[in-house]
Amino acid sequence: MSNGFTFFIATSQWHKGAAIPTHFKALADTLVQRGHQVVILISGSKVLQTQDTNPEVYVWPSKRPTHIADALFLSKLIHRKRPHCLIASFGAVNVMMVIGWLMRVPIRIAYYYTLSQQIDIDAKIPIWKRNILRYRKRFVYKLCTHICPVSFAGREDLVKVYKVPVDKTYVLHTSLPDPGLSIDIQKNRYLIVCAGRLDRCKGQDIVIKSLTLMERIPLELRVEFLGDGVLKEELERIAQDSGVARHCIFRGTLPHDDVLQRMAKARMVLVPSRADCLPTVCIESLAVATPVIASCVGGIPEIIRDELDGYLVPPEDPKALANAIMRLLLMDDEKYQQMCLNARQRFLNQFEQKRVIAKQAIWFESIVKQALNHA
Repeated sequence: MSNGFTFFIATSQWHKGAAIPTHFKALADTLVQRGHQVVILISGSKVLQTQDTNPEVYVWPSKRPTHIADALFLSKLIHRKRPHCLIASFGAVNVMMVIGWLMRVPIRIAYYYTLSQQIDIDAKIPIWKRNILRYRKRFVYKLCTHICPVSFAGREDLVKVYKVPVDKTYVLHTSLPDPGLSIDIQKNRYLIVCAGRLDRCKGQDIVIKSLTLMERIPLELRVEFLGDGVLKEELERIAQDSGVARHCIFRGTLPHDDVLQRMAKARMVLVPSRADCLPTVCIESLAVATPVIASCVGGIPEIIRDELDGYLVPPEDPKALANAIMRLLLMDDEKYQQMCLNARQRFLNQFEQKRVIAKQAIWFESIVKQALNHA
């Protein structure tokens, strides 16, 4: 271990199937295998702390690490462990970057997952408060040595909204482990899945509107909305008022394995986002060889290749979405099955966790070495 580095990785809630903590757990394990010491900091979790292992696991004092107690906790841990690199995401970014800068940790990395446009669309706070929070985040980002958006759209947002120098950013796509399901390209022709939280930026209302614009909806057609959110009752009402309620099933929150299995059986997965940085559902769909119809916004075109893995359509365009749905429903079997195979291969080449994490671990090592060599 004398030749290795010490990494602190802060991630979100620790539960089965969650893409981001799964990604960071894989990164931690890979760094350990490469001879480094890793400390994982988890928020909002009942996971037991393990301090005699590598990686070590600690739980923040607060459910969301934004309090003085969390800053003191981190300060003591940094003083004891002397890390070379801090890696933070979501609520841990502010405290880790500020304390890391004050305590002269050489490398301080913040991840960036949510576009400012997404926040504006779903905003539950007034614009003046959002602006204050953005000015605060600009200050925090000045304390980072690197910022890692999960898409090139995220990089553009960082530069435009937060005035981050582009050479301070490095795009690191989220990865997923191979689900390990038996890949079947004989799908249920009349099953469509739309998975994600029920918020305005996710655009489920556009799906419902698209159904009303189809010249003829097959009687057997069902769109399953997987997930919950503030708009559930409104979306159910829109479906009822539009006369397509029989075709819309709101299943609520399901276990992650169930979501993947339903996606694997579906003819297609819909991602009608108004804005999105890098939606995990697109990657999950590729992993189970199911074509995707998605809005051409944010980081989605970095995942889905139009007419190869599915179709990209303009956002806020239910007619275009309806046409794309009908194209996939009516596509001949040979062409459709090739699209399924394209999707699966796209996942294996670009987003499969073992492949992605191996490359990312090397990058983390390289920037720490570079910082220490110039110290």
